[in-house]
Amino acid sequence: AGQPTVISNMCTVFAESEVISLVGKGEPRENIARGVIDSVVARVCTLVGQVPAARYHLTGGLCENDYVRARLEAELGAPVGSCPDARFAGALGAAIIAAEMAGEA
Repeated sequence: AGQPTVISNMCTVFAESEVISLVGKGEPRENIARGVIDSVVARVCTLVGQVPAARYHLTGGLCENDYVRARLEAELGAPVGSCPDARFAGALGAAIIAAEMAGEA
């Protein structure tokens, strides 16, 4: 809902410092939230855009956020789907790899 605020750092530690600085300067929190989302969307699009597709699927912690998916769709020019269980994709993948390494799979 906020106005765009630029979060320029890709490193989470420096981005966190940048956010703290913006809060200290009195920047509205909704503007900061929009800036963080815009930064994440830009980074994802940079990486994902290297492999163009007709459709994408979002996993992870933001997969159920309609605003994030809409921003990704707009930037990528393709539908971005997801499902509630997609937030666990990374954890499930890590568990499968661990099981395989332990000889349990």
